[in-house]
Amino acid sequence: MVCTRFEANIQRTLFQYYRMRNRIYGIYFGMWATIFAVIPFPYNFSAMNNHASHHRVGCHIACSQTCKFDAPLHVFFVYLHIHRKKYLCCAKSNTMEPTIQYIEKELSGFYPATEVRGFSRLIFEHVCGLSYTQQILRRKEELDTDSKQEIRKIVERLKSYEPLQYILGETEFFGLKLKVAPGVLIPRPETEELVQWIVESVKDKPVSVVDIGTGSGCIALALKNELKDARVTGIDFSETALKMAHENARENQLPVSFVQADILNWEKYNWEPFDIIVSNPPYVRELEKRAMHSNVLKYEPGEALFVSNDDPLIFYREIGKFAQIFLKEGGELYFEINENLGRETEKLMSDFNFRDVVLKNDLHGKERMLRCRK
Repeated sequence: MVCTRFEANIQRTLFQYYRMRNRIYGIYFGMWATIFAVIPFPYNFSAMNNHASHHRVGCHIACSQTCKFDAPLHVFFVYLHIHRKKYLCCAKSNTMEPTIQYIEKELSGFYPATEVRGFSRLIFEHVCGLSYTQQILRRKEELDTDSKQEIRKIVERLKSYEPLQYILGETEFFGLKLKVAPGVLIPRPETEELVQWIVESVKDKPVSVVDIGTGSGCIALALKNELKDARVTGIDFSETALKMAHENARENQLPVSFVQADILNWEKYNWEPFDIIVSNPPYVRELEKRAMHSNVLKYEPGEALFVSNDDPLIFYREIGKFAQIFLKEGGELYFEINENLGRETEKLMSDFNFRDVVLKNDLHGKERMLRCRK
């Protein structure tokens, strides 16, 4: 069948629009529904051009007309809303999918795409209480107004590079949900590898463990969760960190003892022997700050991260002295370390006469962990 000039105009314009704006979500259903409603009119009515320049509809008198009909009035909807997608998208704008696209678009210039996708998953889990699987299965469902507003606020805070964990007030670590806040270091995925190393070594033995510089309690709580028979203690100098660690222990129903102490002055306190000593102490040198992200430098506690360039192994040295006395014979000492100071840390532990000193790479191939025995 030969298309009328009226139909050809619509189809050509629609194709041009589709090619130009093919990224607009939900636009095609609204446009095609409108076109299907308008197309039949020329077969029974006359279409009269009202000469409005933005309509671009020619005059056509259809066969078997019964009366005259101003077809451009019906087509007006299509052309008027070509540049106003919010009307054509209204059927979809309340679902999760366009909100996910909003997050990705708004943060695309601030973070890598993979990180943004991770943000999206965590945001929906926090705001809507949906697991990742549920997010996939229910992405076409409606999203209430309050949730959308909360998500927009989160996105705006992310644009200032505020850590998502502080915004949400929580993070995941080794299967545990932990609360975090400014003043408490955010647990890193690399530290999970340190925990895994300890768990694989200890297995089901009833050991006593101390986590030095516990922060949020992530290492101590993860070890207690995995090693049910272990007796675990976490120590930290920061009252803010210890308060958070206590709260995380209570929320996860894990019996871990937390003690305030300064490991640089460990001689002032009374200690008992331990089977396992583990620490993720400050180890980033001041000279390495320039390689760090601004969100870390601006928001996370510097005292939990940085050491002087002149004595970057100060915490390892003091913990080594502590372990010489309070690590049981045959006990193990574990560290997370500066990837650039692996050999120096290894030598330090050897100088303390610890044996079986082992450096271990993380998943990125960096020397990130150390273990030795007494």
